[in-house]
Amino acid sequence: MADIIDQANDTADVLLAASLRKQQQRGTSPTPMGIGMCINPACGEEIEGDGRWCSPACRDEWEQGQRRKGRP
Repeated sequence: MADIIDQANDTADVLLAASLRKQQQRGTSPTPMGIGMCINPACGEEIEGDGRWCSPACRDEWEQGQRRKGRP
């Protein structure tokens, strides 16, 4: 028969495993592909190559918008 400390350790293990799975799923979420222009809706500046943003400021603004929408 398990005592209260064993039960608490089992619960902690389950919660830790669930948290790790969630973190791993976030890390594998798809990212938008480059389309020849900044994907920040407020910008839209044309860019060379397969970049997605024209500047770090546009990237940060886009990421903030995604977080507001509840997306990772």
